[in-house]
Amino acid sequence: MIEKFFDGVVDQTYYQTGNTERNIVLASYNNDFSVTYLKEERYSGSGSNVFFKCIELQYDVVVEAYAPFLDTICDMFKELGRGKFEDFLDECGIYSFHKEILSSYFHTGLCTRNEPMLPNEVMYEKKRMTEGIANLLIKLGEIRPIFLVINRFNLVSQSSIDVVLYLLEHPSSNIGIVLGSNDSPWIKGEALEHWNTMLEVLGNYNQIYHLGSTGKERLSRSVKLKNRMDKLPKTFATLKNCYYLLEFEYIEYHFNNLERQAMEEEIAIEPRWLAKLCQLYAKVSIMTQNFSKAIETLSRLKKLDSGSNNTELSFECALLTANCYMYLGRLDIAEKYAALLEEIAQSSGEEKKIFQAKLLKVQIQMSGWHNIFFCISDIKIEDDLIEMLKSTNIRIILLTYIFMPMTIIRR
Repeated sequence: MIEKFFDGVVDQTYYQTGNTERNIVLASYNNDFSVTYLKEERYSGSGSNVFFKCIELQYDVVVEAYAPFLDTICDMFKELGRGKFEDFLDECGIYSFHKEILSSYFHTGLCTRNEPMLPNEVMYEKKRMTEGIANLLIKLGEIRPIFLVINRFNLVSQSSIDVVLYLLEHPSSNIGIVLGSNDSPWIKGEALEHWNTMLEVLGNYNQIYHLGSTGKERLSRSVKLKNRMDKLPKTFATLKNCYYLLEFEYIEYHFNNLERQAMEEEIAIEPRWLAKLCQLYAKVSIMTQNFSKAIETLSRLKKLDSGSNNTELSFECALLTANCYMYLGRLDIAEKYAALLEEIAQSSGEEKKIFQAKLLKVQIQMSGWHNIFFCISDIKIEDDLIEMLKSTNIRIILLTYIFMPMTIIRR
């Protein structure tokens, strides 16, 4: 019976797409429900100009940040075949530091970022990322109407909710979305506040449909860890993407969930994956300015590194620990780790590591860029560091140097 009601909501929203302004609705139900029976041909077959996707999120899979909107953008752009994706990003005014992230995800499914992230820029960057992804959808909708059915939307992270909120605030008649959701979302913390705001806005426009009970037991989100170990590489890749897409709270949730399950089930996570997860969690803690948690996590990481002769891990431990103490204002301790970092970098002979070590020394003298305009003494910058900055094209730091000519002395 519930399928019939859900079909009615889907059909109504589909026929409104392209004709009315507000076409985002929530179909809420108790327990669990699958929409795999929906046929694509029904909504995007012969004679239809609509780009249609039906997405059913899974309880046992970590959901990507901005799911499924980012994948929809990539899939639709590839189907349209309209030139280079990077040109499209420029056309839509994507924040310059985010172009590499979105471009790399489009081409490989994995996010990369050359520009360093700064903790005090996180909120601004989150806002720009959400606006950028929503505007990419809106622009594609102008080329061809988009109709999405997203089931189990209660499994998404805050980033996906924020895209919906942006689209509700900036409605487009060319975008229609049906959100299928369990009445009891998993969502916690700040994401729950955004979820409740979304429900309030949808309710104000009478865009919520309560379908009742499905009669099918809701699946558990907490799948046994022993049954998920083979998916750990994929889970880590997804969480790493979440980091570059600034979905920090979601990473914290999954890291803590993995830790709890490992303890409850008495399962040891393979050391190399535990090291990768701890390293990612430490980075997240720095970006959220939870430096005590970052230092605690790095202490665990150092134990994993003990006696391993893993240069990469030793370098990352020293780099992240120095950053923690730098942002805490403990510059004396930060300088000790910076010296260790430079020692590891010189031993490796890798130019990138040497550059990072040199850059960190300067950054510590400026308290992590916090005291850019109020340095109590001149700071000497080596010519080779300036050249390295130019060659790596790290623009945020180059701009710092451009706007502080009275603070630095080039040697």
